[in-house]
Amino acid sequence: MAKLTETKIKALRPRERAYKAFDAHGLYVLVPPSGSLLWRVRLSRDGKEQHLSLGRYPKVGLDDARARAAQLRAGLKNGNAATIATLAAELRGAARPHPARVAPAGDELERVAERWQEDWVKGENLSRKTTVRNDRCFGYLLKELGPRTPIAALDAPMLQEATERIERAHGRETAHRTLALANKFWRFAMAKRLVSNNPASGLKATEILAPSSERHYAAIIEPRAFGALLRAIDGYAGQPVTRLALQLLALTFVRPGELRLATWGEFTLDGDAPQWEIPRARMKTRESNHVVPLGTQAVSLLRELERHRRGELAFPSLRDGRPLSDNTFNVALRTLGFSNDVHVAHGFRSSAASLLHGLGFDSELVETQLAHARPGVRGVYFRAHLLEQRRAMLQRWADYLDELRTEKSNGQ
Repeated sequence: MAKLTETKIKALRPRERAYKAFDAHGLYVLVPPSGSLLWRVRLSRDGKEQHLSLGRYPKVGLDDARARAAQLRAGLKNGNAATIATLAAELRGAARPHPARVAPAGDELERVAERWQEDWVKGENLSRKTTVRNDRCFGYLLKELGPRTPIAALDAPMLQEATERIERAHGRETAHRTLALANKFWRFAMAKRLVSNNPASGLKATEILAPSSERHYAAIIEPRAFGALLRAIDGYAGQPVTRLALQLLALTFVRPGELRLATWGEFTLDGDAPQWEIPRARMKTRESNHVVPLGTQAVSLLRELERHRRGELAFPSLRDGRPLSDNTFNVALRTLGFSNDVHVAHGFRSSAASLLHGLGFDSELVETQLAHARPGVRGVYFRAHLLEQRRAMLQRWADYLDELRTEKSNGQ
C-alpha cells in the first residue's frame, strides 16, 4: 500500500542528517540537509541493488514519480544495468549531450577508476602508506556504487547514500576520506569529458557525515617536564642516529616523516643562514618547499650526524640503510620511560606550539613554522613567509631548550 501523499510530502522537513520517506515498490523521497526533495527508486536484480534518481519534487509530482518508477521496473525485466540507468536519465530529463562528449554506457565506474589511478593518482607522489589507505577507501566506494555502473548514471544522492553506508560500516574517518577522494575522482572524470558535472561537489562532509575527529598526539607541554624529557633523550643509550633524530625533532618540531626521510642535499650548514629545505612532495600541504632555519645547536647536531654518514640519507637504519621506520622514535621514547599516552614523536609539535606561545611569540610565526596552511600566504609561506623572524624564533627556542635542560628555567 502506498504510504506517501502530497500532504505528507509537503510536510517533510530537513534534518541534520539525510533521511528517506518511503512510498511503495522501492519508491522513496530522499530529504538531504539542504532541504531539496529528491525522488529515488530502489531496484534489485541478481541480488544487486540500484538506487536511481527520478527527479526533484515538486517538479516531479507523486503520480509522475510512481509512473516513472513503474517504467523502470518494467524495463528491468528486459534490460541491463546500463539501459536502465539510461532510461532513468531520460525520464528525469538528464540525458542531454555534453558539448564535447557524453560518457557512453561503456564508461563503467571501475574502468574510469583504473584510468584515474594510472593518469592522476600515481602523479601525486604519495607515500606508500597513504596510497594503500586511499585505495582501500576508494575500493569501498566502488563496491557501494557498483563497479559496473555507468559513471554517467551516478548522481549526488547515490554518492551521498554510498558514503553514509561506508560511514556506518567503516567509521567516520574513512567516510570523510572517501568523500574527498570522490571529489578528486569526479574532477578527473570531468576533465576527461566523461561526465558533465561533479556529484561530489555539492556534498559537504560536515552536513552529511558525523564530524571528523581531530587527532591529538600526546605531548608534554609543561616546561620542567619537557626539560626532563630533553635530558632523557640526551642520555639515550641506543643508536646515535636515533638520539640525534629525537634531539633535532625537539629543535625543529617538524613532522617525524619529514625528518626521517631527509637527505643531506636538503641541508645548507655553511654560511650565515644555515637552513633545511624540505621538498614540497614530503610536506602535508604540498603547497611549496618548507624552509626550517637552523640555529647553532641544530647545526652542531647535524655536524655530529655527518660523522655517521653512510650515504645520501641523513637518518638511515643501521640494519639495511633504508630510512628509519615510522615507529623508531616512539619505541625510543618508550625505552626512555615515556609511554604513548605521555609523549610521542609527533607531540614535539604541540610542545613547541604551547611553549613558544608562552615565550611570547605570536600565532602567525608559530603556525607558519609548523607548516600549517595559513590564509593569504598560500604558495609562498612555506618558503619565505616571515623567514627572518622565524630564524630568530628558532634560535631563541634552541637557547630556551638549553635552559630547560639545565633546569635554569623558572617555569615561565
